[in-house]
Amino acid sequence: MSERARDPVIIRRYADPVQAEVDRAVLSAHGIEARVLRDDAGGMLPSLHVGVDVRLIVRWEDAVRALAALDEGDEGRERAMEGEEGEEGEKGDTDGRAAG
Repeated sequence: MSERARDPVIIRRYADPVQAEVDRAVLSAHGIEARVLRDDAGGMLPSLHVGVDVRLIVRWEDAVRALAALDEGDEGRERAMEGEEGEEGEKGDTDGRAAG
């Protein structure tokens, strides 16, 4: 294993720290260790991260797998959103009555 393999690398940046934590959990479910870095004094001053990206990091050796896992999740969310939009149009009129 090269020395670089264990070095941390930023794979995504977020304006929303909650989304960063969701993606960290996705990576954890795939067996990939990840960390969320934010500049908020360890949570004591959350206003410090305003205007500063929250960063998701993994080991360099895990970066390609991590990005693939997150891309897979992004595609699934997009399909789910498209499905919800399609279902709304099939339910009927806007007043709640079924089409018929």
